[in-house]
Amino acid sequence: MLTRRTWTNGVPVTFVRCLHPGNRYRLGSRFRADGNPAFG
Repeated sequence: MLTRRTWTNGVPVTFVRCLHPGNRYRLGSRFRADGNPAFG
C-alpha cells in the first residue's frame, strides 16, 4: 500500500491510498528544496 499526502502552504490538498501488486511496479520521486518539481 502506498499512502500519498500533498500539502500546500500548510493546508492538505490530497490524501490517496493506492494498492498495487509490489512485484509489478517501481516507485520513485524527485523533490527540490524550493518546492518546485524536479524533472529530467
